[in-house]
Amino acid sequence: MRALDFNRLPPDTRERIVACFEGKAPPYAILSQKESAALGYVGWAILALLGLLGLASISYANFGQVYGFHQPFVMFIGYAFCVFVITASVLRILRVNVRKGALPFAPGVYLFPLDLVIADDATLKIHPLTELKEMQPTHHYRNGIYQNTSFRFTFQTGKAHTLYAAPKPKAEQALTYFREVRMKVVEVAEKQDFQTLMAMDLFASARMNDSWDKFQPAAGIQAKRLPMFLQRVALISLAPALVLGLMFYFVRNFVSDEAAFRSLQTYASTPTCETYIRAGGRHADEVKRVTMPRALLNEMVQKKSSLAIRYFLKKYENSAIQADAMKALDEAIAADFTAAKEKSSVTALREFLRDNPGAPQEPQARAEIHALFQKSLTDFKAKASASDPNLVPFVEQLLTHLEKFDSPPVSVRFVRIPTDSLLRADRVIESGLNPVERAAGFAKASPHFDEASSRTREQTLVKLLQDAFETVFPADILTFVRDAGKISTGKPKTGTEMTAEEIAAEYKRRTTSDLVYVSYYDSTQTVLPVVSTETLPTANSPAMLLKYKIDWSGTTYSSQQTHRMFVGILSDFDVSMAIPNVPLGRTCPARAGSPNAAGTVCPLAFKLTVRPPKEFDVQSSSFINKDAVSAPDDLVYEVMAARAYDELSEKLQGAFFGGNVLVKSVGGGQKATTTRPSPTGTSSTATAPTGTAPTGANLRGTGTTGATATATAPVKPGTQPTAKPTTTATGTAAVASTKPVTPVGPAKK
Repeated sequence: MRALDFNRLPPDTRERIVACFEGKAPPYAILSQKESAALGYVGWAILALLGLLGLASISYANFGQVYGFHQPFVMFIGYAFCVFVITASVLRILRVNVRKGALPFAPGVYLFPLDLVIADDATLKIHPLTELKEMQPTHHYRNGIYQNTSFRFTFQTGKAHTLYAAPKPKAEQALTYFREVRMKVVEVAEKQDFQTLMAMDLFASARMNDSWDKFQPAAGIQAKRLPMFLQRVALISLAPALVLGLMFYFVRNFVSDEAAFRSLQTYASTPTCETYIRAGGRHADEVKRVTMPRALLNEMVQKKSSLAIRYFLKKYENSAIQADAMKALDEAIAADFTAAKEKSSVTALREFLRDNPGAPQEPQARAEIHALFQKSLTDFKAKASASDPNLVPFVEQLLTHLEKFDSPPVSVRFVRIPTDSLLRADRVIESGLNPVERAAGFAKASPHFDEASSRTREQTLVKLLQDAFETVFPADILTFVRDAGKISTGKPKTGTEMTAEEIAAEYKRRTTSDLVYVSYYDSTQTVLPVVSTETLPTANSPAMLLKYKIDWSGTTYSSQQTHRMFVGILSDFDVSMAIPNVPLGRTCPARAGSPNAAGTVCPLAFKLTVRPPKEFDVQSSSFINKDAVSAPDDLVYEVMAARAYDELSEKLQGAFFGGNVLVKSVGGGQKATTTRPSPTGTSSTATAPTGTAPTGANLRGTGTTGATATATAPVKPGTQPTAKPTTTATGTAAVASTKPVTPVGPAKK
């Protein structure tokens, strides 16, 4: 490749070049690809417009948005690139315009018989075709439609240039002409026909006189040179790209910061304020002092809760809007009292008092609570048992105590009295088995009645008591809890004593929603304290003590089909209930017509003995510990124990509500209401409750309705039975039978 200065060529050669480029004189160009000034203007203008759009898009991204008003410094690269594209495009448009008047020929690429000439400025780049290595023509189609033909010229120097022609006939004609010319050049060169060869050579005169760089005539056609800044457009565009890119980046962030701050003044919220502050906005101090407190107060007012306003007061103790906050607190307190009063709930009224100690509505709230307690007492008197004259005075004193101490739960404590009766029964019965009975097997009772196996039944009894009493006393007035050895210490904090975090935790416990917005992505958020929801007895809790023991009833049961033996059990319950720090009456139990002094009370106490019934059906009882049932023996003894607790539950309800058994264990612990005669004392036998028994009894631990088992008559516990007359006991026999057996008499002592 050779570069020639157009202005240093001989005048006749310059004139011939211009004429040949314009197709007015031979040699004519085989192919030419001229640059269009109009297309240049349009193309570079479009590119400049795209640069402007890119600059606007980058600037507008998150502009004025609190969550992204400040762009990271890496965005400077985008600004610099867009400015570079705009600057380069403008310079290119200017270059097209200047070059149009500077060159005496149309800029482009021209293919002549002997040379490929690139004429895009005053310096011509000449590629002699004698150095041509390869010419590759290619027809281009799209979806089967012809587009154009490309001619790729590859030279020995490694340079390559591509020219395009269309339509297809013109392209094929150019290809044919190129091949013919190439053949003619070879032929003329072999014949040494220099006259013809010079006619085909665009630069013949210069070659003949070797005047490529000798003449510098002032006259003739001249090509003006482009200014330096138009010759190095890309390099020149870098400087404004860097400078203006930085300027755009910093100015944009400044203006966006101002827009975000103005937006906060209109649509402020605590999350947006916190985001603006964390982003380091120019007005962060003002937002922290004024905007954010105002936003938080507005949000707390919308919660319509005095707790929410107190949260604000804890967060901003000396804010500039303290007066507005106190006014909002007074309004929230009044609204809270109205809402609590409308609920007719002791819990709501007590929460109001705890949240707002010393509030003007406190006397009214306490009067409302007292009225609710009096209503419960009135409802109880309508259902109370008349058999015990101590009952109503006791409950009246109980409610007075609960009202005074904010309804501490009644602590139900179970005390299991150890006895070796079942162990002795196991030994006595096992030693007296005959060979047939020994072969059938004997299920010992002692392993099935330890303290662990009774825990589930105890908890179920407390639940049934709670369900029964809730029909008269709301749970926020009277609550039963099983005494598990733990006691609640301390007193709940008031709204003025709690910290902001404790207020937020208490609000969430009541409403299950967050008091303030908590961002999932905020790793600095405060962890709220855990508010315990477990109900525990307190030092002021009334106590119900249930002492019980499980003994041998003196009865044994056997399967009619397998003859497997089981021990009958006897359950003794000693129940008492007392109120702490309440003086005892002078006469207990009080006698009709001779009441004790006001403010004194007689503890409630009664006993219950539950013996195995003559007949009992296999029941699905709430008291059966399903986890403990893993074998037929387990099921038999679980049903025996469940019968005792069923009877105890009814006895306890009857002691308070007379003939009304409010909640009874049926069909897997469902609730039911029934009426039966009030228990009058210790019972020697108990009739099994009705119900649907499981079906398909066998030795693997199930039974059928009316399943029967043979039982010996009662004997004195610890005495060796000498005879075993049979008596019928329908129940959880290991193998089912539907034919009861009539008892024949007691065992001999």
